[in-house]
Amino acid sequence: MVLGYDEPRPKKEHYQKFFETLSEELNHEWFNGVSLLLYGSFVREDYNPKNNPSGFVAGRSDADGVLIFPETYVTNKETLKDTSDLIVNAHHAIDPSFNTRIPFQVTVTDLASMQDKRFNPYPWDFKPFFENECEVISEPDYRPTFQYNRDKNTHPSQDRLIWNLRKARQGLLFSQYHLTQDYTTFLEKFNKSLEAASQVPKQILSMTGHPTNHKFSSLETFAQEFPQVNLEPFNHIQWLFQHPPNLDALYKSGPKEVLETWNKSLTFMEESIKSFAEKFSNKQI
Repeated sequence: MVLGYDEPRPKKEHYQKFFETLSEELNHEWFNGVSLLLYGSFVREDYNPKNNPSGFVAGRSDADGVLIFPETYVTNKETLKDTSDLIVNAHHAIDPSFNTRIPFQVTVTDLASMQDKRFNPYPWDFKPFFENECEVISEPDYRPTFQYNRDKNTHPSQDRLIWNLRKARQGLLFSQYHLTQDYTTFLEKFNKSLEAASQVPKQILSMTGHPTNHKFSSLETFAQEFPQVNLEPFNHIQWLFQHPPNLDALYKSGPKEVLETWNKSLTFMEESIKSFAEKFSNKQI
């Protein structure tokens, strides 16, 4: 769907109500430690395109944010599910018919990654945005602990790994909203997450100096390098990819079974990164 064509553009008050709802709920003790930061033109309130042509324009611009879970690399999936429900509730608050959508470009991450120069999804040039153009929607404010050190010289597999993790987490965050709108979109996001998870062993082995040409090869080497990682989700993904009728059956089984596989695949990604980060604590990629 396209804003302004087959769905209405949200107004300034819709954006404000959306984030007021998120702020009120995320500051509840149940979400203790989950932090939401907004940054960029939305925070600067550059609503007048005449005075600031590159600024925020209600109904056109994305609202940029970062959602930080307090865990060490591996997010709490129950809390992630509750946060996904909040996205639905916030859209319901602005429009009970769900005809109005807020273009919310949010990165889902964890505190340990934001404090790890190798896995912070934001490179060093984002630091000024967080320091000077940022609004803390829900406490705590973790910004003083952020570490930035990624640049153009990072390992290609590292950048792909961070990007894939980012998209898999974002897909799960919006999964409940997509379920209210379009099951096909829900499944498209799920498929992208499975594909991302299937790439993790290959990417991490490349980062450790054990390159491989195929995503399902050298699993034995990966298991030897990182024995604490549960490979069951990865093996299940491989089985689904090798038996498409079973993947088709999973689609048709309904969202509960799909979400279970999705959560496990994301946990596999996170556990793999956690194991790498702990084993190579001083390794700069």
